[in-house]
Order: sequence, then C-alpha cells, then structure tokens
Amino acid sequence: MATTLATLLQNYPDGLDGQGWNVKVLSSNPELPWSLVRQNPQGLESPAGNLQPWDMEDLSSNPSLDWTLVADFPEGLNSPNTPINLGNNDIQKWDVYNLSNNPTIDWVFIAQYPEGLNGDPWNMTGLSGNPTIDTNLLINNPKGLNGYSWDVDKLSGNPALPASLIRQYPEGLPVFDGEWNVYSLSANTNLDFTLLIDYPDGLGPAGRKQAWDMNNLSSNPSLPWSFVLQNMSGIGGNRWNIYWLSRNPAIDWQYVRDNLQGFGDRPWNLLGLSMNTTLPPDLVSDNPQGINSKIWDVSALSSNPNLDSDLIRSYPGGLCGQYWDIIKLSNNPSIDFNLLLEYPDGLSGNAWSMYYLSYNPSVNWTIVSQNLNGIPTSGQPLSWDLFAFSINPSLDFTLVENNPNGFDGQSWNVFGLSYNPVTPWQFVVNNPQGLDYQQWDASGLSSKTYTS
Repeated sequence: MATTLATLLQNYPDGLDGQGWNVKVLSSNPELPWSLVRQNPQGLESPAGNLQPWDMEDLSSNPSLDWTLVADFPEGLNSPNTPINLGNNDIQKWDVYNLSNNPTIDWVFIAQYPEGLNGDPWNMTGLSGNPTIDTNLLINNPKGLNGYSWDVDKLSGNPALPASLIRQYPEGLPVFDGEWNVYSLSANTNLDFTLLIDYPDGLGPAGRKQAWDMNNLSSNPSLPWSFVLQNMSGIGGNRWNIYWLSRNPAIDWQYVRDNLQGFGDRPWNLLGLSMNTTLPPDLVSDNPQGINSKIWDVSALSSNPNLDSDLIRSYPGGLCGQYWDIIKLSNNPSIDFNLLLEYPDGLSGNAWSMYYLSYNPSVNWTIVSQNLNGIPTSGQPLSWDLFAFSINPSLDFTLVENNPNGFDGQSWNVFGLSYNPVTPWQFVVNNPQGLDYQQWDASGLSSKTYTS
C-alpha cells in the first residue's frame, strides 16, 4: 500500500508549496517510496530543472532502507546496471559506514558480502554495535569478517550479545584486544545476570580480570530485584551502589515500603528515590517529610514524570523546606494544567515558564483555546509562546486552522510548523505561500511523515 508521502510525491512533483522537494532530506525520510529511487537512480529534478541527486549517506542510514535495492545495485546508483544512467562515471556509492550502522541491516546480505562493498570494508564498530546483529553470524565468525575484528567494546554494550558467546570465551574473543568490556557489560540491558554468579570476580584473562561495575549493575533497568535480594552483600566482594539502586526504575517499591529504614545497613538515597521515574506518588504523600530522617529532593521531584499534581495542591509551598522548581514543573509532562488556573501567579513567588508550558507534550489544548489571550493573573496575563506551540509535536492543529494569523499579538512560526509532524499536508496545499508572510521550509516539508 502506497504511503501518503508516495501519493504526495506523485501528485505534487514540485512540492506542496511549489518550491520543490528537498531530495537530500527526502533521502532520510522513513516514508520514502523506494520504487521512486529505483525508477530515478540519478535523483529528482527541481522545478527549475536542476538535478538533485540522492544523498547516499542518508539513503544508507534510512531506517526503512530497501535492502533489495542494495542487493540489486551493490556498486551504487547511477551505475551501468541501474535502469537509468546519466552517461557519466559519477557512480553514487553506498555509504558502507552508515549501512553498517543501519538497524534494518540485512544480515544475509552481509554474509554474502563479508568483504564489504566496492572495496570498502564493513565498519566493524557499526556492525558490532548494531542492535539487530545476527548472533549466528557473530558466533560463527568470532574473529570478525574478512580479516577485520569485531569491536568488543561495542559488542559488550550491545543488547543482542548472546550470553553463550561470553561463556564460550570468558577471557575475550580470540582476537587482538578482544577482552570484554565489563563496564559496558554491566550496563547491558539484556545482561544474563547468572553470569555474575558463574563469574563473580569478573571476566578476562587470569591476572587481569575486569570486575563487574557495581554502579552500572545497580542502575541497570533490567536488574531483577529478586537477584538483588539473593545477593544482598553484592557481587565478588563489592557492594551494591545505594544511590543507583534507589534510582533504578526496576526497584521493588513494596520492598521499600516494608523497609523504610533502608537496604541492609544503609539508608535509602532520597535523591535517587526522588529522581526514580517509577516513584509511586503515594510514597511521597504518605511520607511528606521524607524517610528515615532523610528528606526528599524537591527539585528532582519537580521534574519526575510520575509526579502527582495533587501533591502540589496539598503542599503548594513545597516540601521539607524546599520550594517547587517551577521551571521543571512547567516542563513536566505529568503536570495538570488546571494548576495554572488555580495558581496563576505561580508558586512561592515564582512565575510559571510559559515557554516550557507551551512546549509541554501534555498541553491541555482546551485550556489554551479558552484562554487565547493568556492566563489571567493578579498582574499581566501569562501569554502562551506560539513559537513553542509551533514546534510542539503534540500541537492540536485545529488551533492553527482556527487562528491562521496567530493570536495574542503573536504569529505562528512557519519554519517550526514545516517540521512539525502534526502539520497536515492539505493545510500546506491550501496555504502554499505560508502564513503571515512566512514561507514554508522545503526541507522541513520533505522530512515529515504524513498522515492521510
């Protein structure tokens, strides 16, 4: 089924605004119809008749890259084998570095061309860090490809790294500088934690083993809390980091409630708990003065996306002798915009940030539409920021359609609207000259994915 972009390219070859499509930006657009590239390997003409070639770096890194195009024309585009050739020697070669890093990489193709393309070897750092790496290719080729070794540092942090390969080579891969990066392994979100039991002292050759990094292990979001409780004293003689345990989103909150005094012989780190993105709001409301003589960090709570606005209503002056950070509150996606109506003058003498509120992904557009001239205060109204609205990907576009010239003395930022994914293509077609003497940006329009 054709994408909306494919239909637009066909029906509006000179662009939605008549200025033409930006072919470089189209090259990176994930909705790019690859049949268009296949039919026009030399690129596209601009309305002025100038040829705009495809950007091979961007095509090669495009997350929707059609690998059959690479397989059919491994030497590149505008080669003697492509359907249309300009009749010169300007072959547009694939960017092997970006191909290597492309998460949609065709690993069968890599196995067929282990030497790379057109004399350029695969980028082993890119392949090693690629999150879709073919584990069979890795297991069957532990020394690398075509004489080039895997980047073991990158492999160590790759979630696709199979634990079986580590068990087979606990001292490292059989290549120069092939020792595992245990620091990166400790942070690997797909780490098999039984490796810590089997190799408690770390990994590497005898005499120079790298110990597990307890900071990264403690902060690893995949850390099973049951594993922590089974190994309360830590790993290999090294203790868990209480700050990172407190901040770990995988923490067992019931365990925290049942053990407010702390973890073992150490109190919880309240900064870590305050920053924890899974912090239950009732843990704070039930313990507003803190836990075990430790106080909450209100600045961290202010930016915590799990913050309950009712806590602000209950304690508008802050907690534990600390004011709310109103800038962070304004930027917090969990903020209830009714607070602006309830506390229009701000909190503790500090005014709301209208830029951050206007860019907030959770803007209450009903409140905005009912207060186009700003939020009434005891002084001057708080004006919305239309530039921030223009670039906000959660923008309710009916606000633009109903107020094309802006409001409250401000105009929309058409450059921002050009890039905003919510801008409907039909609105651009209906307003080809832009808005309020501001023209659409062709690069922005070319970069967007469109809904029908």
